[in-house]
Amino acid sequence: MNNQGIFRYDEGFQRWIESYKFKGDYRVRGGIAKELKEALKKYSDYLICPLPLSKERFRERGFNQVCGCLESADCSYIELLDRKELSPQSEKSRAERLKMEQPFALKVENRKIRNQRVLLVDDVYTTGRTLFHGAEILYKNGAKTVKSLTFSR
Repeated sequence: MNNQGIFRYDEGFQRWIESYKFKGDYRVRGGIAKELKEALKKYSDYLICPLPLSKERFRERGFNQVCGCLESADCSYIELLDRKELSPQSEKSRAERLKMEQPFALKVENRKIRNQRVLLVDDVYTTGRTLFHGAEILYKNGAKTVKSLTFSR
């Protein structure tokens, strides 16, 4: 799968994502909006699909960090996937992430993706396993093309 990262994962990005994702500082999401909007221009004919959080993670944070940034960049998106309840990725080692079971299911109401181009959007590309799982479900349900865009890699 083809992934594009907007920023390099460095100390500055690590501080930003910690403040936004883990401390809930929603104000900092605008810092990525301009670059995100620019990166999405080449995917104008794609369905934009943020990777979902588990219900538990959403309750803990109160927001999906990817959806928040897409909204800040004034980009429309469609939530095609549901996520099973699994332990947080940030608590797993690289080896554990690579062995991870399929965490996604296609939302019933969004089954009309046959022959569509889909862009999966996530915050951080670590092993790529989560994105590959998302692409697998979409391809099994008829997506023509699946690519991914992450805020950082």
